[in-house]
This record gives sequence, structure tokens and C-alpha cells, in this order.
Amino acid sequence: MLIFCFFSISLGVYSHIYHGAVIMEKILIQTLKRLPSFIGVVLSIILLHASPRLVLAQVSVGPSAFCHITDGSFTVCPDANDEWSDIPFIEFPESNSFLYADQADLDPNAQSVHPVTGETSNLDTFVLMYDECSRTIPLGPNEYFLVNFDTVELENGLEKLERYTVHIFTDGTIIFFEDGELQANEAGEFRVEEIEGQRGRVGFGPSATCPFDHVIAEYQIVLATAGGNSYSPDPLFWGSDAPDEPELPPCPDVGGSVPVTLPPVTAPVNLSGKPYQITYGELPLDFTSSGPTGGSDCTVTSNAGSLPVMLDLLRDLPPEPIQIAESTATATLDFFGPGNFGGGGGVPQCDFDTISSGCFLNSAPGDASSVVKWSTDGFQQSVFGQDATNTGPLEFFVNLDDISSSTDSFSDLLQNAEQFIHETLIDNLSGIDSLGLIQDPPAGLLVTDASGRRTGITGSGVILSEIPGSGYFESGDITAVILVEPAVELYDVQIVAAPDEVFSLSMSLSNFLGNVEVPFVSEETVDGTINSTGGLFQFEVTPRSGTPGAGAIRAGFDSANLQANDDGSTGMVPIGFPVNFFGNPFETLFVNNNGNVTFDAPLSTFTPFDLTSTARVIIAPFFADVDTRSGNVVNYGAGLVGNRPAFGVNWPGVGCFNNNTSVLNFFQLAIIDRSDIQVGDFDIEFNFDSIQWETGQASGGNIICQGGSSARVGFSNGTGDPETFFELEGSGIPGSFLNNNTDTGLINNSLNSGQLGRYSFAVRNGIPVTTGDRDDDGVGDDIDNCPVTANPGQEDSDLNGLGDTCQTPDTQHSTAGFLQALLDGRTTAEPTGLTVEDEPGITERLVRIVAFRVDEGLTGSAVELTENLVDSLVDIGLVQPEDAEALVDEVLRSVDATPPVVTATLDPGGEIDDDEGRFRVQFSCTDDRDPAPTITSAALNGIPVVNGQLVELEVHDETQVEEDDDILEIEAPSFELVVTCTDASGNVGIATATPPFDDDDDDDGDDDDDD
Repeated sequence: MLIFCFFSISLGVYSHIYHGAVIMEKILIQTLKRLPSFIGVVLSIILLHASPRLVLAQVSVGPSAFCHITDGSFTVCPDANDEWSDIPFIEFPESNSFLYADQADLDPNAQSVHPVTGETSNLDTFVLMYDECSRTIPLGPNEYFLVNFDTVELENGLEKLERYTVHIFTDGTIIFFEDGELQANEAGEFRVEEIEGQRGRVGFGPSATCPFDHVIAEYQIVLATAGGNSYSPDPLFWGSDAPDEPELPPCPDVGGSVPVTLPPVTAPVNLSGKPYQITYGELPLDFTSSGPTGGSDCTVTSNAGSLPVMLDLLRDLPPEPIQIAESTATATLDFFGPGNFGGGGGVPQCDFDTISSGCFLNSAPGDASSVVKWSTDGFQQSVFGQDATNTGPLEFFVNLDDISSSTDSFSDLLQNAEQFIHETLIDNLSGIDSLGLIQDPPAGLLVTDASGRRTGITGSGVILSEIPGSGYFESGDITAVILVEPAVELYDVQIVAAPDEVFSLSMSLSNFLGNVEVPFVSEETVDGTINSTGGLFQFEVTPRSGTPGAGAIRAGFDSANLQANDDGSTGMVPIGFPVNFFGNPFETLFVNNNGNVTFDAPLSTFTPFDLTSTARVIIAPFFADVDTRSGNVVNYGAGLVGNRPAFGVNWPGVGCFNNNTSVLNFFQLAIIDRSDIQVGDFDIEFNFDSIQWETGQASGGNIICQGGSSARVGFSNGTGDPETFFELEGSGIPGSFLNNNTDTGLINNSLNSGQLGRYSFAVRNGIPVTTGDRDDDGVGDDIDNCPVTANPGQEDSDLNGLGDTCQTPDTQHSTAGFLQALLDGRTTAEPTGLTVEDEPGITERLVRIVAFRVDEGLTGSAVELTENLVDSLVDIGLVQPEDAEALVDEVLRSVDATPPVVTATLDPGGEIDDDEGRFRVQFSCTDDRDPAPTITSAALNGIPVVNGQLVELEVHDETQVEEDDDILEIEAPSFELVVTCTDASGNVGIATATPPFDDDDDDDGDDDDDD
């Protein structure tokens, strides 16, 4: 007893010494890495041999004397002590992870009750801390820390082995699976702060074991002894997994070539008179790898690519667009893997006003982000075949974490990065920022600038191109003067035609700055005849102003118009391909003026209703009171996104009720066919370039349509059932979606896209994914058991939370082991191997549970307990029905291999001669683990007998058996009582006994009476 007490006291002191020793060891090992290798190896071996961690890992500890707060950090408690500082950790060197486990009093209203003694304790919660020093990049909003474990619950009075899987997020929410089934709270919500007594949070910061920033996860679950079905006191297996550090795909071999094709970028200009479009043509490039250079992980350089800029006047003649400009450049991209760039290093973000080079094109990176640096010696730009400008050297940076997933091949990564840079620079670099287009078929045109320079055709038929960056075009009845980047001044426009000739003059200025695909356009049209009105007009070019917007709207989808209206709708419109929306197939829809499409019927409602409870089948990119009686109208139609068929609806600068065009919204819905995955699958895109208003004046909005019942963004299948609707955060909240809201404005954010203003939702098997979906398998990252590997069926044969498609026998957990919340408040931890192959099998898990419950008196029958547990595993598919009986037998044999203790005697029951007498049959059976072992047989010379039975035995050379006065009489040459007993584990004990005849005078076995 004295020794035990001394050991217990020493352990508490030793744990603090151990805690500090391991920290010191980590510091020393880091130092040794800088020493010559031989010395480092020798000293490392000495340190490792001195480490006591393997002993401590199996010692019972706690409960802590300090606070516990499940916040994902090593909190300083109100009493100034550090949380977890008095609880020894278990280190897992292979994963550089540290695990702490303890019991705690977190609920002042709850107590634990010992199931056998009835003693109470204030400890009510099991708490764990995971110190994941290998993950030095913060988790994204939909990345999760995975915890999976077994527990025993009572269901209808029967023990059931449950397999819990918990996803823990940085925002303090968790997602909970029980036996592989996603669980909801009472409100039908899946991702919640608490569910069934469980909470968790992932943090990012330093710790005592790792002084640098890294992932830290905390988790808590209510103890079963504190009430309800929750965490049982059995020795239970736990595993945990942090997402892998994102890495760049391997760099191509030096000299290797990677092709990239940049798709055309088209800007339709919807003039009321003579529409046209500008197209930046397709640009094929080949990038050659230089390998890692200049501190980067990979460098590639393109060939010289020439980007044509085409003008299409959208007439029947001529069929080919006119090339008006060309831009030629060579680009070099330097890729930096996670953390290698150093968090931006003070590089500013581009605004293309004061900062237009040496800046980030998208969000600033974190310290551990992946980054690409893009550089060129300059764009050589020409207009109408004449060299115009050279931009000189340019350099831009891109945060790759915002535009590409960690699973991309290098080819995909390069394509995504180059395309993002290409489209962003088209929108923002000085190129064709503005275009003046003067048209008057069939009359000729002559334009004169303020300096007297002329472009066009004179009355005598001479064609001039004196104005810099201009050209005159004439084909059939088409005539046009094109002014690329016209000067800000007043131009004279002379119609060159015969007297009395009818003319229809269009003078337009399109400003592409900020968003090529949605330009700001001004147009002046004049109709008449030469005699009555004359032929000289003035065209004024005003200073350019950038389009407020994100550049998310895709070109096209404008083959049909919804005529000017207020609260109107189209008839039934074909989508062009089948879509499965929440299990319902649709091939048509209704385009509604007020920022939505519906599948069931047209919708004229102008004040947006709550999409979470509506009875309408609706997709709403911006549900609010659109009024197109003045200004631009809604258009829609078929098109392509990439090479996939799509259907889109455009609200291209539309005003609000009442007939208000002082503020305009530019937004779009695209429905993209993904039958390449499965028929009926599709993607939804909400694209926003400018949101200046949010509410019609009949919905409570003010004079500029702000406030009141503001817009809602999302979709619904019209049932109101959980998981059948989605509203973007900010819906119905005035000010949330406007351009000037830098936090939640629609053009300032994105979802599942690296393009600001684009919100993308994959709809797979009818279900829209409203969170990230990096592997594009239709399962949101936050619930996906293989977030970066496609696993659309979510197969997980062992229910450990790791999907079958992303798990191999070598897959390594970050921590793994048996944890036990002992009934006396202490906690034990026994680490196991980290690979999936090392996970203890079902037999070992069951043996530990059954043995514990038998030893603690928590079960009256090991057999019944084992059968109940195995039956529960059959129910969830972890055990096949035909294997259940064998598993029960194997567990019971493993739980108790010791046979019961059996005693058997033939006690004298009267006078005994040398070879005859009466005896009392006596036997018993006891077992340490089974309170009621079973006597399976008791026989005297094979004749069944019962305990306490009186028998008469006489030695005789012939065997005879009689029963007289209920006394068994046996004559035989010899006698043996054999008793067998079986315990609950199937172990058999045997005992024998013979009658104590006094045969010293005659040991030949003969009957003396016959002598």
C-alpha cells in the first residue's frame, strides 16, 4: 500500500517533468539537425532511449485540476493556469501529433452516477485535445478534423456497439455520423454547434509542444454515466485525421512541355440600333519547364503568343469578324508551394488605378498559401496592323488557394492559373479599354478629330485613316468607322451620301475597363435624309470610368428577350437538356423578370419571400423587384460554358421598381449540363458584376431602392423539408449584397470559384452542394469522406470516416489508440499503430469491452452481452450474419481462457467395509468471471448422479446397478465420479473422485466375500 501511494504521488510530479522533457527534446532535435549528421544521430539515439513516453502513454491520469474550454486552443484558465498543463500527452512521432484526454465537469447541472455502486461525481464530459504540429496551414471553412471512435449504447435495453464519426470545423460547428448515417439535431440541421452532447472546434496557433502556428482541435462528448446514450466507460478505440497539407503537383521535368489553351473572351454590346461584339480570340500556348528556379518550386515559360482582338458587326455580311488589334507577349510563371512564398511579403493588391503591377490579382495569401508569380517583358500591342504601344515589363501574383484545388495535376493548375490571369488582365490592363464605333449603312462616313485628322471616305471616294488607332470598313451595305481608344474630345461625323438618301446613324462608345464582358455603353442614334437634316453630326468621347464589378458574368445566353415589363414572365422555355432538381426531372422552366426562374409555374411576386419555407420550385440568383419598363431588358438562351451545353438568363444592368434606372444591377443565372457525370446532373452558377440596389420601392425600398424587404439569393424544391433549400447568408438583410459592402457584397465574394462574384453549386443525383466540392463528385467537402478524391457513393466499408476510394492499408491516422474514461474519474490511453492496417480488429475491440464489463459487474452474462454487441455489428453491416456465431465464440474464448474450478467427492455416508459402503456424492463449480457456471455433466461410472445423492458401492467383478429406497446401488470392479462444468466463455473444467475404501489388506480387486 505504501509503495502504491508513493508511486501515485510520484506520477503526478513525473508527468510535469516528462512534459517539459519532451519539449526540450524537440528543441534539441531541431538543434541537432544543424550539427554534423553522425553527432546528430548519436545524440538523437540517446534522447530517444531516455524517453519515458511509452510507459506514460498507458498510465491512468486526471482529472485535471484546471479548466477545460473547447475552443481549439490551449487556453489560459481564469486561475492563470494553462489548460491541459497537468495532463500528460501521448506523442505520435510518425505524425508529429500529440493527444490529450481527460474527464471534466463542464455542466454544473449534470453528475455522473456509478452504474454499480451508485456513487456520484461532478465529472460529466470526456474531453480531448489534438495538437497537430504537422499541419501548419489553417483549415479552410469546409475542411474538417476527423474523429472516429466506438462506444456502447443501450437501445431497447440491449447493448449496441456504435461507431461515431465527427467532423470538426474552425467555426465551432460539427457534423456527426452514427454508424455511417448523417445525424440531424431536433431542428433538422446537420452542421451545428452541438449535437447529442458533442461539441468541437479547430483552432490555429502555437502550443507548448510546437511553438509555431499549427492546427489544434478540441472535442468533447457527454459521459454515458452522466445520463443518456453517449460516451461509455469501456476501453474504446479512437482514431483521428487532419487533412493533408496541400501541395503543388509535381513540376514537369526540365524541358518538358505543357500545353495551355486560353478560351475566347467575348463582349457583346447590345446597342438598340446596331449591336456588335468584341472577341479576344482563342490563344494556344506551350509552356516549357525550367524546373525549380529562383527559390520557386517550379518555373515554366511560354512561347510568344499572339492574341487577336476581333470586331463582329453581327450582320449577315460579312461572315468573318474584323481583326482590329493584336497583343503579343511571352510569359513566365514561378510556382511557390505552401509557405514557400512567405505570406505575400508585403506585396500589395492590384487596383489598376494606383497599383497596376507588382501586385496580387486576387486575395492576399496566408503565410502557408501557394502562390504563382506571373511576369512578362511586355505586351507588344498593334492596332490595324500598326505597332501602337508596349506595356514594358509587368509582374503579377496570384493566391493559388483561391483558384485551384489541391488535387489538380500540374497541367490543370497551369491552365487554371493562366486562364485566371489572362481574363483578369484583359479586364484591367490598358488594351482596348474603350471603343468608338460609328455606323450608317449604306451611307459612307468621314470622322474628323479635334486636330483635323480624318478617317473614313471622302465625297470623292478617297479612303483615309489619319486618326491614330482608327479604321474605316465598308462591305456591301455595311459602313463603319472604328476608333480604338479614342481620345477624350469632340469628333465631327460627316455622312457621305447622295442628296435625299436615307441614313440611320449610330454613334456609340463602349467602355470595357473593369469587365470586358459587361461593358458600359452609350449610344446616340439619328435617322433622317440628307436634304432635310443635313449630314454633319458631333460625337463626344467622355472620360472613361471603370465598371464596378467582379467580371463574373459569362458572355452569351442572349438569343431571346423578355420584353420590357414589370413583374412579367416568359412562357415555358426549354432548358435544352434534362436536369434532376431534388429528385424531380425538369426540361423546361419559366424566366421571371424579378430575378428568378421557376419550374412549376410563372412567378409574378415582387417582394422576395423566404426561400427556406416556400412552396415554389425556384432558383433565384437575385429575387427582388426588377423593373425593365425603362432601360435594359432580361434576355436568355442556350450557350456554352467551356465545352458544356448551358442555359442562361441575364439581367444586364436592370433597374428597380418604380421605373428607376438611376441604379442598376448586373447579374446572371447559368444552368450548366453535367450529364458527363450522370444524366440529370448539372451546375448552378449565380454571377454578379454590380449590385447597386436591393429592394423595389413597393417593397419598402427608398428612392434608390435600398432597405425594406431586401433581395434573397438561393433555391428551393418547394417542400420546406430540411436540406431541400438554400439561402445565401445575407438574404433578406438590407445592405448585405450591395457593392459597397466589402464583407458580404456579392461582387466581393465567391463560392466554389476563384472568380469574385461567382457562386457555383454542383447538383449531383438531384442534390445541390451548397459548400465546397473540390473533387466535383456532388458531395460537399464538409460531409465528404474523401474530400479531394471522388467518392460519389460515399462507400466506407469499415465506417471509420475515411472513404474507401481514398483509404489504403498504408493510410495513416494522426493519432490512434484505446481510450477509457474510467468510472473513478481517471482516463487511460493506450496508443496503437497509426496506419489503417494497424487498426485493431473487431474481435479485439469486443474482447476489451466484454472483459471490462464482466470485471466491473456491468453485465450478468458475458454470452448475452457479446451476442448483443455482435448483433448490432451485423445490423450495420460490419459483420456478415453467417459469421456472427463464430465471432461470438471467438470473443468469449478470448475474454476468458481460464476454465472454472470444479470439486468432486464421494464422502462417507455410513459404515465402510474394506470393499463396500455408503457415500454421499458432492460436487461444486466456481468461476472468477462467471457468477453462475453450468454443471454440464455428473456421472458415477457413467450413471448420472445429482449433488448430495446417497449411493451404495460394492467392489465386485461383475457390474450391476439397482436402486433401492432411492439409494443408487452399484456393484463394479472400480468406481469413478466425473463432474464437468462450463463457464460463460465456453471453458470446461473437470473433476474426478473415487470412493475411499480401506483395502490395505486386499488390493487385488476381488470380492473378499467370495474367498
